[in-house]
Amino acid sequence: MKLARGASALVGVLLALVLPVPGAAASGLSWGRPFRVLPAVSGSHSGNDYRMFVACPVSSRCTVMGIPEIDGFAHQLLVIASFDPAAPKRVRHGSFGTGTASLLGFACPAPSLCLAVNALGEVIFNPGAPRPVWHPLLPPPPPGGGSLTGALACPTEQQCTALTDGGQELTFDPSAPGVAAPVSVDPNDPFPYQDSGDLSCPTLGECVAISLNSRVSFNPQSPGRPVASPFPGALGVACPGPRQCTAIGTTAALTFDPLSTAPPGQGTTIDANAPLTGDLACPTGRQCIATDGVSAITFDPQDPRPVIGPRVANADLQVAVCPSSRLCVAVDGNGTVRVGHAPVHGGRRHRGQGGSSRARARLDGSASTGASRW
Repeated sequence: MKLARGASALVGVLLALVLPVPGAAASGLSWGRPFRVLPAVSGSHSGNDYRMFVACPVSSRCTVMGIPEIDGFAHQLLVIASFDPAAPKRVRHGSFGTGTASLLGFACPAPSLCLAVNALGEVIFNPGAPRPVWHPLLPPPPPGGGSLTGALACPTEQQCTALTDGGQELTFDPSAPGVAAPVSVDPNDPFPYQDSGDLSCPTLGECVAISLNSRVSFNPQSPGRPVASPFPGALGVACPGPRQCTAIGTTAALTFDPLSTAPPGQGTTIDANAPLTGDLACPTGRQCIATDGVSAITFDPQDPRPVIGPRVANADLQVAVCPSSRLCVAVDGNGTVRVGHAPVHGGRRHRGQGGSSRARARLDGSASTGASRW
C-alpha cells in the first residue's frame, strides 16, 4: 500500500467501462466505535500525530504503521500496532528507528510478515514481535532517478513488486531480496512514473501501474511485453481480479479492463465534497472503499453511487483497507481505528441503503449521482 497522497491537479473526463464480474454489490457498512491503537505524539500541534499506513492480510489480523509527525516533519521512528478487528482491546505494540531515509510504501503479505520500503531498500518485520531486518534492494541510483517510490504490491509472501521513479519495476522475495537492477516496464515507453501513481498486482503474473498520463499492465516475472495505453492521471488503483481494475482521481472513479487497450471514457463522481486521498481498496469486483480525509466511501465500481461513512470530527481519515467484502478498517492520522461490518438482518446480509435504487443516500441525507471530471 502506498502512502496516502494529497490531491493533485488532474485533467480528463473519464467514462466507466462496466465489466461483467460476479459478486454481491457494495452495501453500506455498519461502523463501530473508534478506538485508538497508537499513542499520542508529544509535541504534535498539527491535529494529526502520524503519517499512516494499514494492511490486513487476513480478517483476523491488521497492522497499523505510523510515522510520527511533529508540526509536519516526519520523525525517524516507526510505531506499530497489530490487532484483531474483532477484539480491538488486545493490541500488540512495537516501535523501531528508521534511520535517515523516509519510508514510502507498506504491505503485509502474511499475518507474520510486513515490509516497508524507502528509496533504496526495505525493512521487514513480524508485527507480533517487531524486530526489524533491513535489506538493500537497489544499488545507489544514478543521477536523475532510479529510486523506489511508494508503489508496492505483494500478491504472496514470496513475491513483491515495487516501482521506481524512472519507470522501472523490481520484483523480489521480501525475505531474501538481494540487490538487483530494476527492469523497464515498457522498453518502448519510459512511462514517467511519479509519486501520484500507484500499483496493484491481482496475481503473481500480472501487475497494473498508473502514472500521471498512462497505465500499463505487465507480467512482473517477465515484464518485456506490457499492455499500455494513455490514461488520464489518477491517484490510486486497485484490481480485485485480472480483468478488472478501478482507479480514482480527486473526485471520480473509473473501472476498466487492464488487458484491454481501449481508451478510457468518463468517470463517475463518488465524492464531490472533498478531494480523495488516493487510498483505495477493492476486496471484490462489486465493492471498493476510498477516503477523503473525513469519510470512508464505499461504492460498487460497476455502479458507483456512494455510501459514505464514518465521519470523523477533527481528524484526517487517511487510509482504509478491506480484507473481505464483509469487513473494512479505516484509520485516521492520530492512530484511531474504526471497523466497518456488513450488517446482517434476519440471517441475511443487508444489501445497503436503497437496495437496487439508482442513487444511494449519503449519511447526511443528500443523494449522489452523475459524472465528474477527475
